Amino acid sequence: MIITVDGLDGCGKSTLAKGLANRLGFKYIDKPLYQLFNVSGDDNILYKPLCQMQDVVYNKTSSDKLKAFFIGLSLLYIKEEFASQNIVIDRGILSCYAYNGNDISNQVFKYLIELGLWFNVSILLYVSPEVRKKRLFDRNPNDSDLSFDKIMDLKYDSINCLLTQYPDLPIIKINTDNLTSNEVLELAIDSLKRQFNL
Repeated sequence: MIITVDGLDGCGKSTLAKGLANRLGFKYIDKPLYQLFNVSGDDNILYKPLCQMQDVVYNKTSSDKLKAFFIGLSLLYIKEEFASQNIVIDRGILSCYAYNGNDISNQVFKYLIELGLWFNVSILLYVSPEVRKKRLFDRNPNDSDLSFDKIMDLKYDSINCLLTQYPDLPIIKINTDNLTSNEVLELAIDSLKRQFNL
């Protein structure tokens, strides 16, 4: 089984993904792209070139199609190479769509979903803009995302729009605003048990 945990920065994706992997005994994958290139830390010889490649794709091009294919490549690698394993992925299709989804890149996301890159289920974590900003600040007051309007202005509108196009895809939605990380974990576990008899 492969689970993705999705949402905007500050919603608690990484905390939940790690918690789920630990509780369920699943493998945790933080950055699918790093898995593709077998990079597990910043001391790896490929770490710097990979960061440079990411910088080119995400910051020096304006093509949302290219960005979608770029993340899709790493998710496809996981699907093809680890399909028989139990995995929790920190950031899947929905997280990518939040940043790069629009009418132009829609055909790419449609293709990625047709390839099965939704996996078994996505857990989508919601957070309000106010709580999100507070969490990002509490985590790191110097986080550059706090002053980057494109990141801070992101809302769930694009994700919700995509979900209306694919109403039958398996998804678990949790609003994290007034919940502790342990409460979010318990809600996710309960939902997975109900839907998949885990």
